[in-house]
Amino acid sequence: MITDFLSARIFLNWVLVILLCTIGVGDAYPQQDEEAILEVAVVDAAPYGFAVSEGFFEGIMVDLWREVAEDLGMRYNFTLIDIDEALSGVREGTFDLAIGAITVTPERETMVDFSHGVTPSGIVTVVAKDHIHGKFETYYKPILLSLLKIVLILSTFMLASATIVWLLERKHRFHEREKQIRHLGDGIWWSAVTISTVGYGDKVPHTTLGRVVGIAWIFVGVTMVSLFTANAAAILSRPTVALTVTFQDLKKMDFAALDNSAASEYFDRHQMDYTGYDDIDEAIQDIRDRKTEALVGDAKVIRYLADEVYPGDLIISDNVLLMDYLAFAFQERSPLIEIVNVALLKHINEPRWQKTLFSPIHKEN
Repeated sequence: MITDFLSARIFLNWVLVILLCTIGVGDAYPQQDEEAILEVAVVDAAPYGFAVSEGFFEGIMVDLWREVAEDLGMRYNFTLIDIDEALSGVREGTFDLAIGAITVTPERETMVDFSHGVTPSGIVTVVAKDHIHGKFETYYKPILLSLLKIVLILSTFMLASATIVWLLERKHRFHEREKQIRHLGDGIWWSAVTISTVGYGDKVPHTTLGRVVGIAWIFVGVTMVSLFTANAAAILSRPTVALTVTFQDLKKMDFAALDNSAASEYFDRHQMDYTGYDDIDEAIQDIRDRKTEALVGDAKVIRYLADEVYPGDLIISDNVLLMDYLAFAFQERSPLIEIVNVALLKHINEPRWQKTLFSPIHKEN
């Protein structure tokens, strides 16, 4: 009797343990995950993230997050805000993560944790296309300098050939004195008409060495003129307007940057003076109104605005001042980081996302 009682008690204890373990596991994972709704901050900056209508969001980072969340079975709400509110909201726990135009910088790394780098970007400079300074410095000046370089090389060769022939011919006397190269001016005239293939014949070399130099100059001259013509045609028919701006150039300019952006953080770090703006459209309008010379900001954001919002009004630098990466932002030591990173790496390595995320930063103006 006692043995039966003990056996029944042991059996009931095991049943109770199994039930408690089952309940504990069920509470720990599925139910909680299914009920959780993530609060996702979307930084308002096209083409990474923006609202096309009330409650409907688009953008590169928005579309990527949708696929990651679908893989992980996560539910979420989007909130469109600026970069400063997004980062402070993530740090304080108002948002579970932030996506969009979020550049990884030393200053931000002290506030939040980041996912793996999602897409490369960079800081570029943009000026108004009809800005007088920009027009000369970015278009006419490079053309004039290139043409001047070619003309100087051509003139040097022409002067050299003229001097050599004059030195060989000047001490000799011939019957056709009017055709003799007696002065340096005669040599330059002969060199010019020879290189142009006109060959008037009014001034010609008579000595053997002079004629050898003349033959050599004919071949060199034809080649030089051909190169000059080809280079001049290429320079004058350039389809784009080139703009190269360095940090040294910026120090001499009155330029703008968005507050709390990667660009402004860099300038603050290096104690460079700039005008801060809260709104990128306001900054671009001031460039067009000549209130400031240039705007420095994210390459893809500026390219999107130049192509879609202000077509034909802006010139973007063909050099990138500073390369950087964009990523998702999480609260420090968030348990979401590792599981999101796994799904994120899976997607960004797909061919279609490679094409979107790693497209060239700079395109022709």
